[in-house]
Amino acid sequence: MSVPHPPRVLAAAALAPVRERLAELGFDEARCARRLGLGSMRNAVPRMAVRQAQGAKDRFPREPQEPLDLLIALFLFVEPQPLTPVRAALGAPAWDALLAAGLLRQEGRDAAANVILFPCAGLLLATDNLDDDGVTNRVMPLFSESYDLAALAVRAPVEAALDLCTGSGIHALLASRHAGRAVGVDVSPRALAFADLNARLNGIENAEFVRGDLYAPVEGSRFGLITANPPYNPELASRAGDDYHSGGESGEEILSAIVRRLPEFLAPGGHGQIVSLFVHRQGDPLPERIGSWLGPARDALDVLVTHRPVDYRAQVLKGEALSPEEQALHQSWKRQGIASFSFGMVHLRWTPAGRRPFFVEGSFGEGLRGPGPLAVAEKMEALSLDTRQRNP
Repeated sequence: MSVPHPPRVLAAAALAPVRERLAELGFDEARCARRLGLGSMRNAVPRMAVRQAQGAKDRFPREPQEPLDLLIALFLFVEPQPLTPVRAALGAPAWDALLAAGLLRQEGRDAAANVILFPCAGLLLATDNLDDDGVTNRVMPLFSESYDLAALAVRAPVEAALDLCTGSGIHALLASRHAGRAVGVDVSPRALAFADLNARLNGIENAEFVRGDLYAPVEGSRFGLITANPPYNPELASRAGDDYHSGGESGEEILSAIVRRLPEFLAPGGHGQIVSLFVHRQGDPLPERIGSWLGPARDALDVLVTHRPVDYRAQVLKGEALSPEEQALHQSWKRQGIASFSFGMVHLRWTPAGRRPFFVEGSFGEGLRGPGPLAVAEKMEALSLDTRQRNP
């Protein structure tokens, strides 16, 4: 289990041996996914959760066979490993840096991780553990949505990029590669400590992380890329933003706030991209609701919503065999007219001069995942051309 305190933020130079040694040992996204028998790391968290629940009884070797196995067991499955082979694999400089940063600890004859360490798109991202109930407002592990947004974000060069609800800092750090500066915002001091640590762990100097409520710390600024992976689950147990998953009773409190003010902060030619769970209500279509959040800006923005149906808490939705807490949630969803859920992304950009804006819904799936002819930027351009042809 992770320690309750956040990691200690060391200088980038002090952490350089960690990223260099882990790279030498093959601890990257492609090789970890392949060693786990997965198509990609976006599917890793379910595998990690199963292994933790089953006590290391799944397909991955119970006893690590090589250094990469050792690192996967230590940093992804968060299973203590014998001290001697861990120190030998890491080498003294990386071992000492991991201890100093609080990412590893020594427990008798074992080495144990205080965090999960995810490889993603050439970065190393430290987060809290999956089931660490001893930590208030845990920093979100990299679920599939983190990898989806990492793959789908528009990577055109921009002067500045903004990531809201930044958590581990992943999307601000990825944006720092093609932005003059990247800013990550979060209300959680713990998240900011992890994000600062992750910036230094990856040797990134043009990303900054600030505490505040959504756009409040960046008033008056505009950004060529705005990303967000906000809390989105419709819940009664916690208020919106109290943890990484609660979007309030509606599930949309933070999502709607981000969309409403996004036009104020989106630079000309820029893109806004938000990954979220979407609530579908009787008599309240999702496109109309998103349009209402945008207000007058709806007539000046292209909007592409890509999503797929998800079977989110189906028992609660149907009201079957529920605990008292779940029954209260069922009644809340019934009052709101919630009929189903989908998961995906909202993509927004200013409509180019000379044509009408479009609002298009599409399937969130292989057609828009990853680089290629149907990546988001190209898809938006294709829709733009189609709109000009239909609306001369």
